[in-house]
Formats: sequence, C-alpha cells, structure tokens
Amino acid sequence: VRARALVAAGLVPPPDADATRALFDRLAEAAPEAGVALYSLGDPGLLAAATEELVRVVDHWMPLAGARAIDFGCGIGRLTAAMTARGATVTGIDIAPAMIAEARRRAPGLDFRVGDVEVLTAWPDAGMDLIVAADSMPYLVACDTADRLVVAAARLLRPGGALILFNWSYRGDPERDAGEIEALAARHGFIVARAGETPFDIWDARGW
Repeated sequence: VRARALVAAGLVPPPDADATRALFDRLAEAAPEAGVALYSLGDPGLLAAATEELVRVVDHWMPLAGARAIDFGCGIGRLTAAMTARGATVTGIDIAPAMIAEARRRAPGLDFRVGDVEVLTAWPDAGMDLIVAADSMPYLVACDTADRLVVAAARLLRPGGALILFNWSYRGDPERDAGEIEALAARHGFIVARAGETPFDIWDARGW
C-alpha cells in the first residue's frame, strides 16, 4: 500500500540537499525498495530482477571484475552488492543516513558511507575505475549541483575509467539532458561513448 501511494504521489526531486536527505530517510523507513526504484512497486522480487538487469548492463559497459568502483546514491545497497558479487571492490555512498543503515543491514561487511559529493575527496586522483550513478543525478540536477559530481569524477577516474549515469533528470526533455551532459563532458575531459541509450526491459532509464 505504501509503495503504491508513492507511485501515485511521485518522487519529485527536492530543490536542496537537506530536503533530499530528509526525503530518503523517510523512504528508507516507509518503503525502501520503492524508494530506490519506484517502478518495483516495493516488490523485492521485481527489484532483484531489475538489479540483475542493471548490473549486467554496467558489466557490459565497463567490466566489473577487479574494478575499483563507487556506487553514488547507493540507497539500500542493491547495486553495490551486485557489483561486488561480480568481482568489483565497491563503496556505496548515499546522502541519507537511514538508507545507509538499511544498506549495512542488508549487506553487512560492504563499504557504505554517508555523504554527498564531498565524500569523494577521500580518494586520491585516478584512484577509481568506475563511478555509477543510477537514478541519483536527477536529485543533483534539481539542486543545481550535478556539475560537482562530474568534476569529482574527472579527478577520481583513471585514464580509461568510466562514469556511468542512468537518468540525468526527470524533466522529460531528453534533448536538454543530452545537451547538458555533452557540455559537461567536453568541459571536463570525458568522451560520451553512450548517449541516452535505453538498455533495460524492466526500467525505462536512459544511460550515458
């Protein structure tokens, strides 16, 4: 019931980080599965299938075995755990302490940290192979801070590393999204290898 109520209400990204943190703290308690993937309707089985589909795409775009990776906006840790199972060393980061607490409960022993983009200063230059942001960029875009993640990724990723983004915004304007991504990529030394692809059967996300 709670998950369906969330679907009915929608998850409009708040305009600032404090409101985003409060939103996802509430979701972690009310409906954690739906909170990290609204399309799952809170169904753990559907979320598991969607996560497996997601990690297959990530692994195809950037091989995970042996990779050093960050799952930015990790929520309950579903992708962190799935990437770890495929051989990556992964840190999950989320702005909401309650989401991180739920992630630690579900995947004890994995590396989860509370924070926003500033947490990325903990790693040295060129210290990562992969950064994935699955459905977290719309919240940075709403706060007008998306460029901070791109800047951080440009410093953190080794030559040949990858920043993979699924959904840039919820504005319903793919051309505007693509234009913003292309501009940021050019400004910070990225090559856009995949532009707005829709590789999923379960989820309608666009990937870059």
